[in-house]
Amino acid sequence: HGVDRKVLGPGMQDVARKHAGRADRVEYLAGKIVGGAAGTWGAIPMPAQNIPKADAQALAQWIAAGAAR
Repeated sequence: HGVDRKVLGPGMQDVARKHAGRADRVEYLAGKIVGGAAGTWGAIPMPAQNIPKADAQALAQWIAAGAAR
């Protein structure tokens, strides 16, 4: 993922915009980071990331806030 452009997966700012209306977006995104995801952005799945829950929450908060550079 790039911050403001697609690399292999969508840009983080695109992810932020897509989920901006979700009240549970931080928890949702943290779950996708830890558990992986498939089908939301195309055929290539994102594998689960083996990181501490606190790190996933921090990443999800950054993305949910707009993924500023």
